[in-house]
Amino acid sequence: MKIIVTSDIHFPYEHPDMFEFIQDVLDLYNYKFDLHVDVGDIVDFHSFSNWDKRPDLHGASRELQLAREKVARFVSMFKKIPHLGVIGNHCCRIARKANQTGIPEEALRPLEEIIGTPWKLEEQLIIATPTHGTNKTRNLYVIHDGGSDLRKEVVRSNMNMIAGHYHYTAYIDFQVTANDLVWGLQMPCLIDKSSSAFAYARRQIKRPIIGCAIIDSGHPRLVPMPLDKKGRYKKKELVA
Repeated sequence: MKIIVTSDIHFPYEHPDMFEFIQDVLDLYNYKFDLHVDVGDIVDFHSFSNWDKRPDLHGASRELQLAREKVARFVSMFKKIPHLGVIGNHCCRIARKANQTGIPEEALRPLEEIIGTPWKLEEQLIIATPTHGTNKTRNLYVIHDGGSDLRKEVVRSNMNMIAGHYHYTAYIDFQVTANDLVWGLQMPCLIDKSSSAFAYARRQIKRPIIGCAIIDSGHPRLVPMPLDKKGRYKKKELVA
């Protein structure tokens, strides 16, 4: 089983080369993926935030329109590859606004209908994945925010795990539990760090790690986007 994994795209404030990068990864594998998993925050919803709004960014109506257009373009890239996805903290911003004003959840449209994803946005996913070279399967646990130390959650759950949310770190870590060898995949993101939507992080020394990941027969692999000094995609240096 081969899975392509994306996380934290934050449409419409995605990396300017995100579409080209994901297309290249799909092309390199000749679309031979059994599943696409999105780990949340596919949209940003800056205009629905409780924090101060940036005056140079889109208003709510325009942001939602652009996000829907870009989600549709993104989904179309995968052709017949099925999708699964989880909800991120930014995806919840409309629901939080409704809750603050006393609007009940049942009065809202489903989020996947609002943003146009063909997959239902789940709180978490548990996917049975084949174990390489055997007839057995093991559970893969997917959640947007796996905590600041995914390693601990991997041991606690005794499952392979994928999480996103933390734009400034990405890694694969193996842990030995009492029962098995398990791994955690902390996902990179696909944001445009120059966008005012992420102005809160401009004074940090850290910079976001841009990329995606692939799970091939139960083995995780990070696919970082190679970048030049200006933060643009260096297509010829892609190793997927």
